[in-house]
Amino acid sequence: MNLDFSDEQKQLCDQMRLFLADKCTSAGVRAILEGAESYNRPLYRGLAEMGVLGAAIPEGCGGSGLTHLELCVVAEELGRALAPVPVSSSICLAAEFLLQAGSSKQKEVWLPQLAAGEAVGTFAMSEGQGRTTPAKILAKVEGGKLTGAKFPVPDGDVADFAVVAARDEQGAVSLYLVELAAAGVRRDLLESIDPTRGQARLVFERAPVELLGTNGDGWHIASQVLDRAAVLMAFEQLGGADRALEMAGIMRWSGGRSAVRSDRSRASSIFSRTCMFPQRWRARTVIMAHGRCYPVRRSCMLRLPLHVCLQRPRSSIAPGTTSRCMVAWALPGLSTATCSTAGPMLLRWR
Repeated sequence: MNLDFSDEQKQLCDQMRLFLADKCTSAGVRAILEGAESYNRPLYRGLAEMGVLGAAIPEGCGGSGLTHLELCVVAEELGRALAPVPVSSSICLAAEFLLQAGSSKQKEVWLPQLAAGEAVGTFAMSEGQGRTTPAKILAKVEGGKLTGAKFPVPDGDVADFAVVAARDEQGAVSLYLVELAAAGVRRDLLESIDPTRGQARLVFERAPVELLGTNGDGWHIASQVLDRAAVLMAFEQLGGADRALEMAGIMRWSGGRSAVRSDRSRASSIFSRTCMFPQRWRARTVIMAHGRCYPVRRSCMLRLPLHVCLQRPRSSIAPGTTSRCMVAWALPGLSTATCSTAGPMLLRWR
């Protein structure tokens, strides 16, 4: 079972790495983090000219017409370079909401601008600290006007529009598209421990909105989009972790060793496991990317939280055992997956 990227996707990876090495140096990143600009606008335009911002956007909507797996490649390379650009908010979230639930007019207006880097979008769901649940959403839409506050909102200080989760007149959670330059919208910049992503408080005082999707279906749509965005964020973090190990010289010093003898010290064993962190988690993350990015029946979709990657005890699996699992449903053309004592993943679903 080959879960690696294709040759074309690897070429995209190489192109991204060369581009970012030239246009996103550590000095350039530091200038954004310590300066007044919220993000690197020339870099963002360059990514648009490469076509990577529209990787998962159809060609008819101004995109490149590729797949979400290419977007995973892009996210990993942006994470490696710590690129100060609003791709996660604008492309991984706002564009996905439009693709999932936007009307033809909404797609026609906003998707070409997102793919061209001419507009920035975001998703506004949280209303304070803690995990957001439907019960915590208090913002409300009455008569086509939105009232309430959302915070923190990633890149809310620079976004041109936001997809907002709010209650409709029947009290159900729905999604609305709000132009942030419209009357009735106020932005307050929030301080954050992560200067690579701006956070804002958006206050709406009878701001005009457009319904996105259908009434009452907001939480369901948001759950699907956030599932895919979580995979993309995992790739971004993976790229950053990989680069951090390279900068520390661990991968070069270790010589790529993947195992240690049982009689070596515990410290040496921990060191070896740390060295192979990117390789292990890349394989696991690619599995999740395949499961969540390919269009398969929802009942067969991988339902694996990013923080839950469990392994079965080795004693419970016979070497060479072949068993059907969710990967068989998630990957086209694959009917079985082989388990071995090397530590197969236990895929949990519901």
